[in-house]
Amino acid sequence: TMEAHAKIKELFGRLDKGGDGVIEAKDLGNVLQRIGIATHDIGSIFHDMDKDGNGVISIDEFTDWVLLGADVSVDQLDRYSAEEADVFKEPS
Repeated sequence: TMEAHAKIKELFGRLDKGGDGVIEAKDLGNVLQRIGIATHDIGSIFHDMDKDGNGVISIDEFTDWVLLGADVSVDQLDRYSAEEADVFKEPS
């Protein structure tokens, strides 16, 4: 649905710490750890998401992962990223 895609896009924007249109492995790893994903599972989750193997997650890869059975729910990620958004902001 359009609402789901809008929520995914908003969530992606919050996880894209560099603001460069991709999610870095370390940023995704930090978020997944904070919501309770075991450290040893994070690498395989990232690998599953990174379809083109370029070492970062694009909006399309993230959307596909969420819509095609993510290991965590959008609500989990959304709650975490909203609560912790300031932790990842660069000092100004």
